[in-house]
Amino acid sequence: MKRLALLLPLVLAATPALAEDPATNAETEDRYPPIVPVLAVGIFPPLQIGSEDASVLGVRLSLPYAKHAGVIGIDAGVVNDAGYLAGVQIGLVNLAEEFHGLQLGVFNYSEGDVLGGAQIGLFNKCDHGVYGLQAGLINFCNRLEGVQIGLINTAERLEGFQLGLINMTSSLYGVQLGAANMEMCEDCIALPFLNVRF
Repeated sequence: MKRLALLLPLVLAATPALAEDPATNAETEDRYPPIVPVLAVGIFPPLQIGSEDASVLGVRLSLPYAKHAGVIGIDAGVVNDAGYLAGVQIGLVNLAEEFHGLQLGVFNYSEGDVLGGAQIGLFNKCDHGVYGLQAGLINFCNRLEGVQIGLINTAERLEGFQLGLINMTSSLYGVQLGAANMEMCEDCIALPFLNVRF
């Protein structure tokens, strides 16, 4: 007990110094952006609940457009724009830099990675990796570790399965099943129906 009594003044003296350190506060704000709880509605930034650098925890309605640093929960509307998504996006256009969950819409786009999730729509595009499912008329990603189902499927690097009318990749480690299966390399040819490489 005496030791605790001796340490208490030291802890109290150090606490204000930590609170006033601008580097510490800036670092905390970058790591943990402001949170908009439960419900956010957006008409067009800045006419929305929460600033663009805030994250929504709960439900966001984009009527017609909203943009936030992140959405954790349900993101529904016409054009949904989130820095990161952990949950479900339902709309005509769904945009996320990176997400875990589901994008369901006419046009789904991820600038980063689809990490353990799915893009389901008419047109699905991911600039980096899809670790899950893309299902739509046209699917495109840089790297696929999972499944693409559509009329046209394109993956620069495929480790998984493509099912479609036309399947294209530059590097295949898996199965292509479709009318035309193409591995785009010098000595590769287009194969009908089935292309397998492990």
